[in-house]
Amino acid sequence: MQEVESKKIKLNNTRYRLGYHIMAPSGWINDPNGFCYFQGYYHIFYQHYPNDSKWGPMHWGHARSKDLVHWESLPIALTPGDKEDEDGCFSGSAVVYNGKMYLIYTGHHYYGDGDSDHFWQNQNLAISEDGIHFEKYENNPIISQAPEDNTQHFRDPKVWYNNGKWYLILGSQNKQELGRVLLYKSDNLIDWILAFYEQGILNNKTLPFENVAEIKKYNDQFNALKNELADVEENIRAKQAVLKITDQALTEVDLAEKQIDTFKQALSKNLFGKTVLKPDDLDRFKSVLGTMKKATLQSQHETEELKQTLGQVKAQLADVQADYQNLKETHQVLQQRQRDQQQLDYAMRDMLKNDYGVDKLSHTDVEARYVLYKLDHEELTKNKKVAQSWLKTLTTARADPDTKIAPTRLDHGIEQVKALIHRIIELTRDIFKGPSL
Repeated sequence: MQEVESKKIKLNNTRYRLGYHIMAPSGWINDPNGFCYFQGYYHIFYQHYPNDSKWGPMHWGHARSKDLVHWESLPIALTPGDKEDEDGCFSGSAVVYNGKMYLIYTGHHYYGDGDSDHFWQNQNLAISEDGIHFEKYENNPIISQAPEDNTQHFRDPKVWYNNGKWYLILGSQNKQELGRVLLYKSDNLIDWILAFYEQGILNNKTLPFENVAEIKKYNDQFNALKNELADVEENIRAKQAVLKITDQALTEVDLAEKQIDTFKQALSKNLFGKTVLKPDDLDRFKSVLGTMKKATLQSQHETEELKQTLGQVKAQLADVQADYQNLKETHQVLQQRQRDQQQLDYAMRDMLKNDYGVDKLSHTDVEARYVLYKLDHEELTKNKKVAQSWLKTLTTARADPDTKIAPTRLDHGIEQVKALIHRIIELTRDIFKGPSL
């Protein structure tokens, strides 16, 4: 810290220093970070380079206040230069947990080749008991690297607590250079896992969270099949290695059989008139070699079965991927339908404002206008329950003394819906009655 203080630029003129807004004692500042309340003070941090009036290796400047108006400058909270943040302590968050303040920030690292775009980033932790002096966590980083399908952009953690879990989001970029947000979760601010994007088909997708549970099911199936496929392929590789050896053994067995036959024929030509080996000894030896050959052929059969299993697993994997694609397309259709409905709602509101001079409508009137719009444009439902809900909407609006809709228009709409319900009932009765005899 003394080294930092000695390098700070000196102020020659304080005439234009801000008296109300937060301002560093000297040097460059930018992004505000880690706004929190701790031990009776509001704390704010900011990106800071104390040694010059332009951007440089980022530190965390620090100020506190009891009333959000009068601010006290505190010593620099984070200084870069350690192994996990050697070229900068980039933006992050501050949270209070178990009576301590925790800073979660991005460590910035250059590769040292002079290219400012050639860098990598990780996420680190620092802890304070008094809100002034901070110790960096000894086992930093808490998130060491970005997912495999990410570029080097992986920074600025925002952290919050909800329902017994800590959550962290990071600004990032995929390999197609599209921006995205990564969501992590933790029980203790130290051990973090990707909450929904865990090494699978969701890695480079951006889908609304309300659909994650269903899509996660397909992701789990996908990962399970990938693991099964990897096991099968590993088994096949092992079998192939065995076959390579057994193929060589087969060749040696065939050669041995030929040598035995040749040797048996040569026994009668022994110069001394004596037989060193009896023919039945050689037959037993030949039987052993035959058993070896049979075992080798069995190994080949098992390998063929494994290949068939591999084909089945790959087919199942293709089915899961097709299901996922269908799910994605269904979701896109639903989104388009919601957008169309929203555009219709906006159009109705504009029409009411322009045609009737109505700036504010009750919820009852909005729903009634929607039903009347459907009736006017003959967009009639075939569902009895929907038609009954339309009738209830119009009768409720008719009973509302503050409605902006003409009573005669509502009465006509009520009669239209009643007739519609009657037609639906008649149609349903005809369907279930069946053909007459």
